[in-house]
Amino acid sequence: MGVWPGKDDFFGATMALIRLTNTYKLPMELLAKGIIYGTETVPLTAHEFSLIGDTARERDLMYESVLWYNQSAALLKMESTVDKTKTARAMKKLASSWFNYGMPSKALEVAEEALQYDTENRGLIRDLEFYRNSVKRMSENDRKKVFRRPPHPSFPYYQKYEGLCRGQIKSPREMAKLYCNYQSTSIPIYWTKVEYSNIDPPVVLFHDVISQSEIDWMIETATEQLSRSILGDVKNAGSMYSEARISENAWLADNYEMSIKLGKRISLITGLDASVRHWDTYAEPFQVLNYGLGGMYEPHHDFTKLYRDSGLEDNLLFKNSGDRVATWMFYLTDVKAGGATVFPTLKARVPAIKGAAAFWYNIKRSGVLDDRSLHAGCPLLLGTKWAANKWFRELGQAFRYGCTLDPSE
Repeated sequence: MGVWPGKDDFFGATMALIRLTNTYKLPMELLAKGIIYGTETVPLTAHEFSLIGDTARERDLMYESVLWYNQSAALLKMESTVDKTKTARAMKKLASSWFNYGMPSKALEVAEEALQYDTENRGLIRDLEFYRNSVKRMSENDRKKVFRRPPHPSFPYYQKYEGLCRGQIKSPREMAKLYCNYQSTSIPIYWTKVEYSNIDPPVVLFHDVISQSEIDWMIETATEQLSRSILGDVKNAGSMYSEARISENAWLADNYEMSIKLGKRISLITGLDASVRHWDTYAEPFQVLNYGLGGMYEPHHDFTKLYRDSGLEDNLLFKNSGDRVATWMFYLTDVKAGGATVFPTLKARVPAIKGAAAFWYNIKRSGVLDDRSLHAGCPLLLGTKWAANKWFRELGQAFRYGCTLDPSE
C-alpha cells in the first residue's frame, strides 16, 4: 500500500522546481504553458506557482519568490473570468516579496494595482501606506538597486557550475584540443571508443561499455534495495541527509556474478584493479544511483581524506585501503534534459549517455589529492537518470597507476 506524500515531500518537490529554474534559466511564461526545452509537459497553474513562491519565501529566497508570485498573478489576470479577490491576494504576496527583496518602490507599484481589484481590502490599504512611507525613506543607493539573483554563498565557482549544466563553456580554442579515438586495453583484440572531455587531467567518456541486458540487471537488482542517498558528515561524526545530494542509491556486492563480470571489464579498460575484497579492498562495490526530477549532487570531491582522518571510515572493507584514486561511472539511461556530470574547475562537461561510462582520477600519481577533480551531477530536468559508480582504492593500484615524487604530477 502506498504512502501519501507528506510536508517534506511537498517541500522537496517545490525546492527542486526552484533549483531547476535557477540552474537552467527556465522562462516562467513557458513553464506556465508546460514547455521545457521544447518538450511539452503538464502546465503549472496559478495556484501551483503561488505555492512554489511560498516555499521560496519560507527559505528567504526573495528573488525567486518574486518570480513565482509574479507569474501566479499574471495567470490570474489572464483568466477569462477574473477572480478579483484571488488576484488581489496574489498581488499582495508579490508586493510583500518585492519589499523584502529590498525594492519598496516596486512593492508600492504592485500594491496600487492590487487595490484596483479589491478596493475594500483593509490589509492592502495598510500595506500601501507602509510602502509609501518606505519609499519616502529610501536612500539614493536604494533607488538604484537592480533586480538580479544574489550570488550563491557557498561556491564562488557556482556560476561556472550552472553554466556547464546548461551546456559547454570551453572556448573554441579549448574545444579544438579535445578528440575521440579507439583505445587499446589489456586484451589486444578488445578496443574501446573514447571521447575526451578534458585532456589534463584526463576526463574521458568510454562509449558502448555496458549492454542492455547488463543495464536491466543492475536497475532491477538495485530497485529492491534503494534508499535515500546520504553524505558523510565529519563535523557530527556520522552521515546525514542533505539538499546538496538529492538521489536514491543501492550497493551491489561482488557476490553477484554480473558484478564480478563488469568489474573485470572495467579493469581491462582502465588497467586498474577492480577487485572487491572482504577487507583491505582494491575497489568498492557498485553504487547504483537513481535521480528523479531535480535530482542532483552539488560540486564535491570523491576522495575521502577528511572522513578517513576523522576515524569514521574504520570498517574492515576500507580501513587500510587508502583513498579513492579514481572514479568510474556507468550511465544506465539516456536523459532527455539535464543530468550531465560537470567539472567546474576544468570547465569540462560529460553528458549522460546510455551505455557509456565516465572516468577520471581523484588523486595524482604523487599521492597528492587533485582538487581539480571537483565535480557535480547537474539537476535532472526531464526524464529519469540511472547511473552506477565504481571507486578504485589506492591499495592494489600501486603497480598499475604508477607513482612519482613530483607533487605536480
